[in-house]
Amino acid sequence: MRALLSDSFQRKLTVIDFLYDNPYQKLTTIQEYFQYNHTTLLNDLADLNSIISPCEIIKTANLEYFLHFPNNTNIEYVYSCFLQVAPEFRLLQQLIFNTYPSTEALAEALYVSNSTVKRMITRINQILLEKFSFKIQTSPLTFSGDETKIINFFIAFLKESYVTSTQLLSKEQNIFFNQLFEESLPILKFAGNIDIDKFSFYVYSIVLRFKQAGSLAFFPENRQLYSNLADYSHLFDRYFSIKTDTSFFHSLESIFFNGHYLKSYKELVFLSKENQQVLTRKRQIEQLLDYLATALAISNPNYHAIVLYLYNLSVSDYGEAFILFPKYKFFLENLTHHYPYFYDKCVPFLKKILNDKSIDRFYEFIYHLIIRWDELQASLNKLPPKMKTGIYFFTDIEHNLFMKKFFTERFRDILAIDNLFTLDSSVDLKEVVASYDLLLTNIPIPDVVERNIICCSLFPTNAQLEEIASYYSKWLTTTT
Repeated sequence: MRALLSDSFQRKLTVIDFLYDNPYQKLTTIQEYFQYNHTTLLNDLADLNSIISPCEIIKTANLEYFLHFPNNTNIEYVYSCFLQVAPEFRLLQQLIFNTYPSTEALAEALYVSNSTVKRMITRINQILLEKFSFKIQTSPLTFSGDETKIINFFIAFLKESYVTSTQLLSKEQNIFFNQLFEESLPILKFAGNIDIDKFSFYVYSIVLRFKQAGSLAFFPENRQLYSNLADYSHLFDRYFSIKTDTSFFHSLESIFFNGHYLKSYKELVFLSKENQQVLTRKRQIEQLLDYLATALAISNPNYHAIVLYLYNLSVSDYGEAFILFPKYKFFLENLTHHYPYFYDKCVPFLKKILNDKSIDRFYEFIYHLIIRWDELQASLNKLPPKMKTGIYFFTDIEHNLFMKKFFTERFRDILAIDNLFTLDSSVDLKEVVASYDLLLTNIPIPDVVERNIICCSLFPTNAQLEEIASYYSKWLTTTT
């Protein structure tokens, strides 16, 4: 839902992404990369330091900028700050937590005009319908659509805004949810080993939606989860001021039991004999697991459990898995720095399994595959990491792009290459060399003492290519 942000907030968040991936950059480099003017960029940096505090964008003595995280924060915290301050997300937060009789009342709460609220709702609805298949209706003012997707949106929004449920709930509410969690443990194993924090976000999201809607749609085939509704009704009334009904508890149950979820591998095998679509998807998942097991020469003692989990994941339909911070994409992108091309090898299988689902669902699928397969994790740890490499040939852009393609193909599995050549050719190699494991250039720099520079010919000779490979081998011994 990044597209919901105004141009100004999108620009600021893009600066955060850039500095996170490319620390210690001069102002001119950032300007050049984004094509921003000097004043706009300085104003953005000042605004960002106000938004993301106690995190901070710091300027070094060398006039380079980097993103500083205190020990008690991380990039997820920075993204959560944008959810708290961006007007569009503040509007969504108001509608999640409160009930308003009209857009005028909502405008008053947000300290904006009624026309501004209506324009924002129009923009928000375009994204909500595309990503989550529901919308905000204005008469009455509420969310309208598939209740499961609305609740899943609440869950994602709250998790990214507050990170942990203890920051969201009162002490008494947390104690109650802990009690509820303990009594729900026997059935939670079917829902992917949910922990207390996820459980609290799930249940609280249903509470908030129930407050708004008054009653929630449910499927009659859902079996009863809690044996003593009266006791739980009393406690929900005490801690959340809601008068629960049967629909509330069925909705509470449905968050853990998707109508398509299967509870055992035997059930999956049985259904695959009756349903060709189930059989096809089961085989596609097994083909991916078999391919990885063969290619990496590893076993998979948890095979049936992984197939079942991935099958259930593949048939779930809850909209996007995130609001602003693409955590699975973040996980995979950082993972592939260490395990080159692992994800690329899986993509052909994912396209068959997940069909037209979004790329973020691909990332989510691989994330769950990795964290549930111990032997795969151990095998990946043995794969060589990529060496961060900068290239700068003092020629022109086309030649530098050509050399990047050449080095990428020649050293596909060992180099992660950045092209440092810019239009004004103003890169100071003496300054950037410290940011890279290796710098490849055709410029002789005899006065630089760093040993991580290899000076190549306009096109590298065989001896120079061997030197790059040799340098990587030496570097590998210091990093593993």
